Amino acid sequence: MLLLLLPLSLLSALYFYVEAMKAAMGPRRWAVAAAIAGPLLWPLFNAEKRMHWRRQAGRESVFWCP
Repeated sequence: MLLLLLPLSLLSALYFYVEAMKAAMGPRRWAVAAAIAGPLLWPLFNAEKRMHWRRQAGRESVFWCP
């Protein structure tokens, strides 16, 4: 089990680091959180990414997400 959990945790940390870099969200913080929580962090990351984008775009902007 540990042999599966450790690589999954490291791959998650790498993935979230790259995605946070692309969204300008503080990649080191997300990489550490992903190293601890693994892929369970996915829903929280998506919600935070959307809130970050809304903050940057402003409340009055029109947006459409398919």
